[in-house]
Amino acid sequence: MHIIVSNPEVGVNDYGLTQEGKNEVIKAIAHCNELKSVKYIYTSDFLRAYETAMIIAGHMDIIHVKFDTRLRERYFGQFEGTDSENYQRIWDMDCHNANDPVCYNVEPIHTVAKRMISFLLDCETNHINDTILIVSHGDPLQILYTVSIGLPINKFKTASHFNNAELRLLPSRFTIDEELIT
Repeated sequence: MHIIVSNPEVGVNDYGLTQEGKNEVIKAIAHCNELKSVKYIYTSDFLRAYETAMIIAGHMDIIHVKFDTRLRERYFGQFEGTDSENYQRIWDMDCHNANDPVCYNVEPIHTVAKRMISFLLDCETNHINDTILIVSHGDPLQILYTVSIGLPINKFKTASHFNNAELRLLPSRFTIDEELIT
């Protein structure tokens, strides 16, 4: 059984990468030329993301690995610790309206979008002309990617799905919806 781990009290200390997960990271970075220009890695402080960042840093001789809590997993509220099949229930709710009131104490996708965009804007200010790598989690990355390609955030499940350990470039130029950052 795969379980939902989104509570920082659990995810920061427990549920690191399995050996299969470590192998997926090594395989993903083996032929990725884009990593050669990375100067900084920013990672969620969840154990599985941190371990991913450290594997990449070790293979790429990158010494600047920094935590940012805005990159944490989306909080799945009452579904915490339940079977991962419950993700679909949440995603079905998300597709109806990104600004729905909180259901089941799940972090709304517009809140995830705001924190991910805030992180990205800070990087744009602090790392001019630097290439950074973001190590985060499925929903936060999917939501950030959706915003970056110009789709409404409630359509985030229609954008190309992120696979485990997938490396994906954000568009080099994109416009952020002002409503998401206010």
